Amino acid sequence: MSGPNSQLAVKQTCHFDMDDMALWHQFITETAITISPAWERELPRLALTCDYLMHGILAMGALHLAFLYPQQRDKYEDLANQHQDLALRPFQSATSHITAENCNHVFGFSVLLMVFNYASFRSPEELLPFSGGVPYGGLSNWIVCLRGCSSIYQQAKSHIENGPLGFLVSQQSMSAIENAGKIECPPDDDDKSLEYLTKHLLNSDKIKASTTIEEMEAYTDAIIRLRKLLVGSSQVTDLGFRKMMSSMWPTVISETYLRLLSQQQPLALIIMAHYCLLVKKCEAYWYMSMRAFDMFEAIRRSRGPDVRSQPCPNHLFRQLTNDAYSQWFLSEEWFPYIEHPLRVFDSRI
Repeated sequence: MSGPNSQLAVKQTCHFDMDDMALWHQFITETAITISPAWERELPRLALTCDYLMHGILAMGALHLAFLYPQQRDKYEDLANQHQDLALRPFQSATSHITAENCNHVFGFSVLLMVFNYASFRSPEELLPFSGGVPYGGLSNWIVCLRGCSSIYQQAKSHIENGPLGFLVSQQSMSAIENAGKIECPPDDDDKSLEYLTKHLLNSDKIKASTTIEEMEAYTDAIIRLRKLLVGSSQVTDLGFRKMMSSMWPTVISETYLRLLSQQQPLALIIMAHYCLLVKKCEAYWYMSMRAFDMFEAIRRSRGPDVRSQPCPNHLFRQLTNDAYSQWFLSEEWFPYIEHPLRVFDSRI
């Protein structure tokens, strides 16, 4: 994100000007429908009685304009940041006491926050957890937002399902997602890659010798859930269902796996590289455009501060010396386990 634009007036809570009216118009006429059907009606109606939701809507409208008009990106990104900053404190205050009266406002903003974080903050440090081994200390915003959104839903499930945003979590949608992966079909390349990972790495003597039972269970669970979601996503054509599936995996993986990912353990990163395949299925959404590619590149560069600032040409990846390999996230011995996702994302270059 760029720095503040000195030509723009500093925003204040519940104070709106003509720029904000333009952002509101952008959201209700163009942006809302790109997030979810009926979003252009129900969410603005809720925002009329909720200051942080109003600022969240204006922030999203600004981000969308920044995407549509890159020549004015600085202006719109600054507006987005100002409105988002104004929204966060009252939102955080509301999450400390979720009630039947405010749960739909809180849930609606949490969904906006999730989309906001998908669309912005694309530096490697924001795409992956860089916590230096401290669990959750540096988990990237988008993972935290996804899990937070799920937590809010679970706290007020009945009120949300029966409220104006219930269409987002309808039983029909949940059933479609649950049943999608149950249809018998030949394994595709995504599933074959995870099956190979399970058979030849997860069960290897090296991994077993260096992994606790709890960690092994966390890895196994993460892979099983990811395989199911990848199969399900390949069986549906509805982009909304695919987005829900890609958003689901970070909310259901265990705390232990998140700790291992936060520590950048090789196996955790290899599994995460395969999760990028699930996110890639959603790239038709403007706010997820290139997100999977960027995330995969961040995984490849998550080791070695010197190498991270010097992009490696993809055609040279296989030719790196052992010393150079040691500076990347995996040494050469791990390469066969990301060969499929590497091939998929190399094709984007």
